[in-house]
Amino acid sequence: MSISASKNIGAFIHAAFAAPVDSVTATGSALATISGVAIDRFAVASGAGSAGPLPLSCSVLYSITATLASTHTMSLAYSIQDSADGTNFANMLEQSGDVVAATVELTGNVGGTAQNLLVKQDVDLTGAREYVRVYFTPSFSASSVDTAVISPVIVFGGMNILP
Repeated sequence: MSISASKNIGAFIHAAFAAPVDSVTATGSALATISGVAIDRFAVASGAGSAGPLPLSCSVLYSITATLASTHTMSLAYSIQDSADGTNFANMLEQSGDVVAATVELTGNVGGTAQNLLVKQDVDLTGAREYVRVYFTPSFSASSVDTAVISPVIVFGGMNILP
């Protein structure tokens, strides 16, 4: 990599809005799965309506702020899905790391203060179809009180044509 590339990383990556900010509260039962917005990989680098370089990888970043009672936990199951038409999505099962089972991400501390966490999922998009989206399910060990705000963003890179 040239020195100019290391001083202009923005030319090599492209961020995309993945899903609306989601506020969730423990209910004692399963919470709804959240489906992100459809992202056209051909339009990531060039804008809507035009076919540009195709990203061959991405990192999904889940920004989480949670308030949990002492010893209570918040878990997150997540995946990235792909689609040929932007409507009918399925989990990308061919690549490793594309589907992550519910994993405890946060444990409440004494006093129930807010905690912040960033969960990162690296995904190889080499075999993905044109559209991708995030798909995730938060869950809590408690039946009430605990809350979280989750905001996912996708950062695309590894374009098949470099600037």
